[in-house]
Amino acid sequence: MGVDDPIVGPSSDDSKTSVLNQNAEMGDCSNATCDPLTQATANALAQLGQYAGGLVRDNTAHPMVHLRTKARQLKLLCSKAQLELILGEAQDQASEDQRLPHRGGDTISLKPTTWLLMGVLIRGALNVLVGPGKIGKTALVMGLLKAMTQGASSYLGLPVTGPCPPVLLVGTDQPLLDWTSMLLEYGLAFRLDDGKVQLNPTVSELYDSQHPLWLNQNGISAIEAWCVRNPGGLVILDSAASLTLGLGISENSRMFARPFSNLMTAVSPHGATVILIHHTSKASKGLDPAQACRGTSALPALASQLVGLFHYPAGKGSVSDPRIVLVSKGRGGAPTELVIERSEAATWISHGTLEEVQAAAQQCNVHITPLNDRQRSIYEALEEQHRATGLLQTATQIRSHLPVAITDLDARLLRRALEQLEAKGLLVVQHDVATSRGRENLYGSKAVQEQIDADELARQEQGEEVEAEQGETTPDGSTRLPLGDENSSAGDSVELPGVSSSPSTPGDSELPAAKPVSDPSYPYFKDWASLLKVPRLDD
Repeated sequence: MGVDDPIVGPSSDDSKTSVLNQNAEMGDCSNATCDPLTQATANALAQLGQYAGGLVRDNTAHPMVHLRTKARQLKLLCSKAQLELILGEAQDQASEDQRLPHRGGDTISLKPTTWLLMGVLIRGALNVLVGPGKIGKTALVMGLLKAMTQGASSYLGLPVTGPCPPVLLVGTDQPLLDWTSMLLEYGLAFRLDDGKVQLNPTVSELYDSQHPLWLNQNGISAIEAWCVRNPGGLVILDSAASLTLGLGISENSRMFARPFSNLMTAVSPHGATVILIHHTSKASKGLDPAQACRGTSALPALASQLVGLFHYPAGKGSVSDPRIVLVSKGRGGAPTELVIERSEAATWISHGTLEEVQAAAQQCNVHITPLNDRQRSIYEALEEQHRATGLLQTATQIRSHLPVAITDLDARLLRRALEQLEAKGLLVVQHDVATSRGRENLYGSKAVQEQIDADELARQEQGEEVEAEQGETTPDGSTRLPLGDENSSAGDSVELPGVSSSPSTPGDSELPAAKPVSDPSYPYFKDWASLLKVPRLDD
């Protein structure tokens, strides 16, 4: 019986013998007494193993298809599991030379983690950026390149380390027209007088969907050659699905991660940083980048750092809110969770940590959402006046600015609504203050007051004058404050109308009596400078 004759033919499940088991049990078949059937099987399996090794070395597309065809040519009846085992052993054999174990007594040099973007992207490693379609994954990376080429020290409020390295952009996910538009938007390309577009020198090479580069052996060799010419370079791969399209590997197969593993083996010795853009599964939930990755879990397991982009608010599937939740996790340190947003002029901004934004949203939901129409109208009117004047308001002043629909609200209902708003923690209140109308409460928006206090503190820290100096009393008893306006120069004094310690005259009967500085009728004025915001009574 020759090699061309069938070695293992169809048989019942009970009598079928594994090809690999036959190979394992036959022992040394080099002697002349070996069964010709076993000898032929061994020869065929050896040829199939060598063929599998060639497929792995060349990173051939559709390796299982080629291996199954070769098995049929060799008259071997192999199951899918057996073929996968042969291919796996060939892959292990191909990387055996790289297995250099550390032994007892060896000295190991450890390098600290070097960040490209602090807490998000690691230099010299594989970073997988995952997110749903059109959320802005590529744009976020382009924003980082823009910041680095402009010499910025931070991006999204996080430190950027080092200058921008040379960039290899393998963008088989988009056509050239889309790439040039995005590069122009982020200042990574320039339009020439003749209408053509010139790449920024930082972008060393660009591949697009019309001029693709796949992660087969030739593609990996091309990227490796670029990394040799550009040590410490930045390789951007967009996207995982398009880069393996020509290989015929399903995203759900554990083999899907193999090309990226081979790539990292090739480029790591040259200090390359790789950012791989990948898509999320439609069924993904929560804010875990590893769980969100589409396809096999072998790919996120390969990455040193995972970065996920998710629509905010998380878990509601809303795309109406332009904010995005950025979550990073990996081997580089503590996870990072930010709320970011893409603004105009090709820039990205950070709204702070996810915890901070959620806390603010929770406070808003607790206090604002339950308000009825009357409470909301009163609060909005008070908030507007407090922000406009910087002063606390009496109930009478609040009523004068209410919407027409509730201007006839009686004092009892208004006071009850204000008490309810105070109980919800929305107001700052000064109780039982003596005014010209008697003793009243003064109300203000808590949020507005906190902003006023924060602005005042910031001005003080910057060394600016916050309050005007109290004016001097002139011989005639009037109060004079330094005031700079369009008709005065620095140091000029302007008499404050309607404020005097002298007795009122009959002609002034329509004006309120002048109050001394310490008079409690004006308790809600922080200082005399605040009086300048009050309209003239004779206007």
